[in-house]
Amino acid sequence: MSFLLAIFVATATLAALIVPTLRRLDRKIDVVQAGLDKKIDGVQARLEKKIDGVQARIETKIEGVQAELRMVERRLGDRIDTLSDRVARLEGRVFEVPLHGAGTEAD
Repeated sequence: MSFLLAIFVATATLAALIVPTLRRLDRKIDVVQAGLDKKIDGVQARLEKKIDGVQARIETKIEGVQAELRMVERRLGDRIDTLSDRVARLEGRVFEVPLHGAGTEAD
């Protein structure tokens, strides 16, 4: 019986020593976890800010390229109109040139 009592006393003593240590470790784990959560939140906020900045720069570049494309499209349209006018004038000249006789030996 004294053996069982000794085991019980030893177990109670170990429990009395271990439980406070476990509680301290648990509190330390909570503190470390809170610190890590803050760091993670900070890193995440910085990354989101950088992503927003990159996205804004990309959108600005896209808008610039679209504006440039509209300008090129207008210039090409103007050139096509100019060429169409030239072709129409040339076609008019072709119909104005006499095909028979005028100023030839056959007259």
